[in-house]
Parts: sequence; C-alpha cells; structure tokens
Amino acid sequence: MIFLRKLCLPMMCFLLHTVLHSTGQYQECLRLADMVASERHKLYTVFSKEELRKLLQKLRESSLMLLDQDLDPLGYEIQS
Repeated sequence: MIFLRKLCLPMMCFLLHTVLHSTGQYQECLRLADMVASERHKLYTVFSKEELRKLLQKLRESSLMLLDQDLDPLGYEIQS
C-alpha cells in the first residue's frame, strides 16, 4: 500500500497542478501546497526530494502568474 501511495500520489499532484495551471486556477494550485504540507494528510512523506523540488518549481510558476495579475503571491488583492 505504501509503494502504491509513493507511486501514484506525487503523479496525481503533478497532474492536478497541470490542469489547474492550464485553466488559470492559480490560487487553487497553491492550495495544493497546503494539502501536501498538511500534517493531517502527510502527503509530503510520499514525495522524494526531487519530486518536492519539482512541485515547488511548479508552485512558483503559479505564484508568478498571480503576480502578473497584480495579486500577491498567494492570490489575494494587494492592500495599499
């Protein structure tokens, strides 16, 4: 069962991020980071260091898209 989690969950996270990013749902992409980092779900335990590095790179791309839309890196309106 652990092997199956390590095989499938990272791939599913990457696929979900790809779908969300390509449809412009950048805030939802960043919510994915919350789920992976959650102590409740502990999804981070099934990722290798390289997979986590790759996920962080993808999340960075989503944050940059939010910045291009004049939002903060998490997708909230910038308070002036």
